[in-house]
Amino acid sequence: RQRQMCIRDSLTTVAEQLSGLALAITDSAESALPGETASYSLTVTNMGNSDDNIAVNLAGEWSASSDVIGPLSPGQSQTFNVNVEVDSTAPGGSIDTTLVTVTSQVDPTVSTTAQLVTTAEQQIGLSLTAAESRMEGKPGETIGYELTVANLGNTVETFRMDIDSLWKLEGPVDIGPIEPAGSDTFSVSGMVPAGTSAGIEEVATVTIYSGESAVANIELVTVAAQAPAIACAPMEQSSFGLPNTDVVYSITVVNQGNGPDVIEVATDGIWAATALTAETSLLEAGESTEVEVAVSVPAESVGNGTDTTTVTLRSRVDANVTDHARLKTGQLHAVYMPTIIK
Repeated sequence: RQRQMCIRDSLTTVAEQLSGLALAITDSAESALPGETASYSLTVTNMGNSDDNIAVNLAGEWSASSDVIGPLSPGQSQTFNVNVEVDSTAPGGSIDTTLVTVTSQVDPTVSTTAQLVTTAEQQIGLSLTAAESRMEGKPGETIGYELTVANLGNTVETFRMDIDSLWKLEGPVDIGPIEPAGSDTFSVSGMVPAGTSAGIEEVATVTIYSGESAVANIELVTVAAQAPAIACAPMEQSSFGLPNTDVVYSITVVNQGNGPDVIEVATDGIWAATALTAETSLLEAGESTEVEVAVSVPAESVGNGTDTTTVTLRSRVDANVTDHARLKTGQLHAVYMPTIIK
């Protein structure tokens, strides 16, 4: 009998490990203010046939970070965020491109990329300061203020200025162009109106605009300073008197300043003279009063001697403000006629 033998062989087929990635972006362009963050949403899908951990690499000028991805099963997707921080010194309108690369850890030769374009938004900001925000000036005087605008934004800017002022302060309409972190100093000026009473204040508002938007303002206070002025009448007088007698003169004094004042009276001459009114009462602006001065005719004078007395009227508010009257006094002789009795 012949025996038959059967030989069996088994074959094992192993599926080859394949890697693949797909990357999708919701929006590839965003913007943010300097120092703030633009966020992007991306979705990565494992297109391979095995579990995979995904590495993320970010390359750009500005700082960026992302979520951790994986592990992902075959066909599984994960949405992750990439945050790009706009550089704090970035000029408005500047752009940075972040290259996002996702790489398979099963097969590092497998990767895909996306570009994220981030724009620095325009940032408007300024400071407005005055060397002095309160000044005094006499009526008819021109007062000037020195102002400085500093550009705190991230864009070269030309600002527009508007002044609300009853006393008509004026200055340049356009300020700039000013570079970011730069500044410009300029002047606004105006005249205190003639006839303005002392102590009257005018508040002017200076407003700086960027485009149509008011960005900053400052108030400038101008105070009408007292401007003393004196007038007297008559400015010259003359009279005569007997020896050892007084000749009294009356002078009208007017306060022509823009505020209250007291007028002091002083005399100067060879013959003795006395200001019977050493000072006036408080005179309001435009008010007048009478003062008297007595000139003493000396006894020892011989002949028709004369003397001129200078009367000085002086403002108590400002001793440099004066007016003068001149009094010319002559000496009379007493003529004695003998009496003849027959």
